[in-house]
Amino acid sequence: MDFYIERKLENGDILLEKKTYSQLEYQREDQPNGNILLHRIICVRDRSELKQYEFKSSVIVSCMINGADFDQLNYSNILQKVYHQIDDGAAIIKKTTINIKTVEKTDSGFTFLPKLGISFQRNDSTKTLLEIMTQCLENAVKLKMKINLTTGEQLTVIV
Repeated sequence: MDFYIERKLENGDILLEKKTYSQLEYQREDQPNGNILLHRIICVRDRSELKQYEFKSSVIVSCMINGADFDQLNYSNILQKVYHQIDDGAAIIKKTTINIKTVEKTDSGFTFLPKLGISFQRNDSTKTLLEIMTQCLENAVKLKMKINLTTGEQLTVIV
């Protein structure tokens, strides 16, 4: 999308410089006074980058898993969907970053997935997102998530 930046020249003229911004890098927010605010979108492709951000109270705006929209926008549901895409409890356990049991366990924050024969312990959003990214990277699951942080920043996680 195009926009213009005003620049006053030495002779008093005003030059409107045409600029183009990428909707992959910036999110447009129209202001009540007619101005436009462009919020920078940060792209995260590596698990090590997650340490830079606080995901507590973050809001997942959108999620695509293997090219299909997924509308249950919370970390636990997305993790379960990724596990079901992998469809192999042993492969999940082999690469996990969280506490997983191979028995039915539903106490102490565990969720049992009978189809996969595993129980996983729910965690905070940061640890769950790390597990989501790890499983996607290690098991060839494509992921694209847009997350709004409490700081006002928007992250796009791409695996």
